This record gives sequence, structure tokens and C-alpha cells, in this order.
Amino acid sequence: MPKMAIPKKIFFLAVFFSALFTAGGEELLSIAEETSSPVAAEEIPAPGVQKFSFPSGEELPSFHEWINNVSSLLGMALDEVFESFGVPRRVFSARGDEPWQDDVVFEYADGFSLFWHKDKVWQLRFGPGFRIMSRDVGMGSSREGIAAVLGKPFHEEENWILYHFAGQGYPLRVRLFFGKAGLEDIYIYRGDF
Repeated sequence: MPKMAIPKKIFFLAVFFSALFTAGGEELLSIAEETSSPVAAEEIPAPGVQKFSFPSGEELPSFHEWINNVSSLLGMALDEVFESFGVPRRVFSARGDEPWQDDVVFEYADGFSLFWHKDKVWQLRFGPGFRIMSRDVGMGSSREGIAAVLGKPFHEEENWILYHFAGQGYPLRVRLFFGKAGLEDIYIYRGDF
């Protein structure tokens, strides 16, 4: 029986929604490995390919400017994400405390992840392995060093601090997690979801 060609967008949407409804979040999907579509390899961007570029170079932005730059990724649609970042390394479901808090997560290389609400990116994660391109804050920075740059946090807990900022038409939240070695995880998200 001949194989039917599946349009690329329909294939990726099928993988996206199958990850969305995966129970428990244990089952990880690797889009690149699960491809059974006869789409030519050159049509699918390789994992980790980035057309979007994070700030770099000699004139690095301040941490606050870096937050503003990367927050522009919030609200991206599926096709924009694939065009900008290529195929994610992994797609998985992340369970929240409540059923409405479940997320589909696209994980890229070096600790960078995108979290989805319906068909838009609502949260970004920059975790271990991600190199922050900022002149005044980096992974491993202290709470005090970050407070010197961003000011007093809106809320503090033992291992994290939260900042509120005005986003691009929505409230922007930045939650910074700390370990023994300092800053180790950054979540930037829309505060209205």
C-alpha cells in the first residue's frame, strides 16, 4: 500500500496535540524520531536550529533589557516557533497542581523551553545549561546581585523570587529560582493566564 504524504503542519499539530493529552507527563515524544511522514528531510528544520537569535556580542543588554527582548517570544504561534527554533528536542506534558495547569512543553537544547496555552507560547524557561546573554546577571548570580539590578522583588520565598513587570499588553512575571550555586532557573510568563 503506498504511503500518503501528510502535510507538515498537520503532522506537527498531531504530535503537539497528542503530547497535550498524554496522561501523567511520563511519556516523552521526540518529534525527530517519531517522524513517519515522507516529508523531505530538508523541509523540516533540524533540532536546535535557530532563526531567532538571543542577544550576544560585545554590547550585551542589561538583564532587564534581556528580559524584555526574550519576552517577545510570548504569544508566538506554532508556525512561528518552528520557523524560529526548528523542531524541539523533546515534547512532553508537564502536570500542574490542578488539571487546568497542565502544559505542553517544547524543550530545546541548552535549557531553553517553551510552554503552551492553547495555541500560543505563554511561558519561557531558561534552565541549567542556558547562557544568559546579559552584561550584569548570569546563571549563578546571587539574589542580592539580581536585586541590585532589578530592585526589590514583588514576592520572595526560600528558593525563589518573583518580579512583576508591565509586558506588551499583558502583565509579565519573572520567577527566578536559586540553588546553592546561585541563580539556576528563570521562568518568564504572562501573568494573565
